[in-house]
Amino acid sequence: MAPPAGRLTIGDRRFVLPPRRHVLMMLGIGAVAIAFVSLTQSGGNPVDAFDYWRIDPIHPYTTGESQFVYTPVAAQALTPFLNLPFAVFVAVVRLVDLAALVAIAGPATLLALLLPPVAAEVNAANINFPMGLAVVAAFRWPALWAFPLLTKVTPGVGVLWFAVRREWRSFAIAAGTTAGLAAVSFLADPSLWTKYVDFMANDTPHVAGWPFPYPLWLRLPPAIVLVVWGARTDRRWVVPAAALLALPRLYFQSPALLLAVLPTLHGGWASIERWGRRER
Repeated sequence: MAPPAGRLTIGDRRFVLPPRRHVLMMLGIGAVAIAFVSLTQSGGNPVDAFDYWRIDPIHPYTTGESQFVYTPVAAQALTPFLNLPFAVFVAVVRLVDLAALVAIAGPATLLALLLPPVAAEVNAANINFPMGLAVVAAFRWPALWAFPLLTKVTPGVGVLWFAVRREWRSFAIAAGTTAGLAAVSFLADPSLWTKYVDFMANDTPHVAGWPFPYPLWLRLPPAIVLVVWGARTDRRWVVPAAALLALPRLYFQSPALLLAVLPTLHGGWASIERWGRRER
């Protein structure tokens, strides 16, 4: 529950002050609006959004410095937006990113924006915040695991939470939704999946900085152990932490994903906190 409103007395008049949580939320939303307008006017450096926008829907997997590494489902979902002017496309991606930031950080949004990895994430227009939101909301709506599993893939390791806890219905929903979307994608264009598998097997190691400094094969086993431990001890915060550890590639803005831990903590700030409390 929100703390009771404070009171301010000026002369013989009394004013009811809003709870601190609400004030911080408004400040955070204001900061987000300023950041969005500022980046929209200056353009910033939306390198990740460019990797999404530049793809050829028929041949999305190409070698070079800028590479699209998500699954064909993601490529097909992006197709209707690729005809937008790049500035409009970036604005849409940043709006989604910032909305997800507010959802997971809540009253901590203003403070979060001051953190360099968070600022870099918004500037680059990546999908770490929507992915973090999906990871946390999936405690209530397991189908949302399809988002990380069909984009960056390996952060979906957190779906093991349901298997370890023997929540088979939730696990089946998460796995079934992911498999169903992948099947529809495959039926729509089987060749796209062939290109994706070949690209991931042969070309992704050439991405700048890949896999230095911490290769995925070294990070994935600890991420799995972390999820298993968290599931057995009822510590939900380990799931977004494991998603960070299991990212295909770690880079400067990756730690921004840790903000998704906030809604999982007892008395967490984000509005999605109540979503994570599964009904028994």
